[in-house]
Amino acid sequence: MTAGVDTLSDVVERVLSECPAPAGVIFESNSVLGCVRADLCLAAASSPFVVHKLSFNLVLEHMDAMVELAGHDHVIEGERLTFRLKRMERISPVMLEWVRERLGLRDQGIGSRQ
Repeated sequence: MTAGVDTLSDVVERVLSECPAPAGVIFESNSVLGCVRADLCLAAASSPFVVHKLSFNLVLEHMDAMVELAGHDHVIEGERLTFRLKRMERISPVMLEWVRERLGLRDQGIGSRQ
């Protein structure tokens, strides 16, 4: 390995060690799942019919829910929970509540608008 070049696991370890508890860290990476066990894993896709990178298979194995772009916000419950969002720049109130619950933040007021 070339001096000064960190591996993905080195970077993940450094980020997590420098992040004060109980702060959360969001990684936007398929490959990071090979380095860390995520508390919550969301798979994002612009369409259910898009062909994904090979590394996306790792996300599909670990994901808690799928997030897809759609004409309007709604939830599809089935074999795999899917949040369909009108815009990927924000999440729906239903998805926000689900994320809070999954992370144990529901009754702590964390992330809520006050």
